Amino acid sequence: VCVAHMGAFQTAEFLALLPRHPELYLDTTMAMTSQATPYTGADPGAVSDADLLQHQDRILFGSDFPLTPYDYEEERRWAWTRGIDDVVRRKIFHDNALRFLR
Repeated sequence: VCVAHMGAFQTAEFLALLPRHPELYLDTTMAMTSQATPYTGADPGAVSDADLLQHQDRILFGSDFPLTPYDYEEERRWAWTRGIDDVVRRKIFHDNALRFLR
């Protein structure tokens, strides 16, 4: 199962489920950019860098493109402004999706 939008307004609750449910993933759609806030009420601060590192194998990049109410670059910018390295970014943007989709 992949929970869209990092679980929206229940991000902490879904992050807490990850250790107990090995087939559960979260995607980043409209949840990791402050540009989404006026449109969705998303709080990118609800996901810390520590959360991203701890759950790096269970987070998938997601986008509602072309239906985002902001520039597509904003959907990805967070990954280069957060405290994560290239290995973690590759997992989120590539490797985890391959594993999820088999």
